[in-house]
Parts: sequence; structure tokens; C-alpha cells
Amino acid sequence: MLSTAAIAAVVAVLLLLVLARLLRVGCRMVVWAFYFVVLVLAAVVLYSVLQQMEVLEQFRP
Repeated sequence: MLSTAAIAAVVAVLLLLVLARLLRVGCRMVVWAFYFVVLVLAAVVLYSVLQQMEVLEQFRP
């Protein structure tokens, strides 16, 4: 459920990036904000996958 929502959010952000490129949006801060959102979503998905695989449990004391 979480991964499906995250994938949908990433696709939406990528579509916004493509639209911004097509419209020649000159504001680089907007583009960097989109990249930051993509990185945060990727980190959340990675954490969720590692938690489901119980990899993180091995590192806890």
C-alpha cells in the first residue's frame, strides 16, 4: 500500500519535472525542490523495504 502510493507520487513528480522542462520554467529552485522530494520518497521506500525484509533488526542491540 505504501509502496504503491510512493510510486504514484514519484511518477507525479517526474511528470511535473517534464512539464516544467516543456514549459521552460526558468526557476531552478523549483526543479531542485522536485529532486529533493524524489530523494525523500526514495529514502522512505528504501526504509520501508528494509523494514519488511527485517534487515534493520540485525543492527539493533
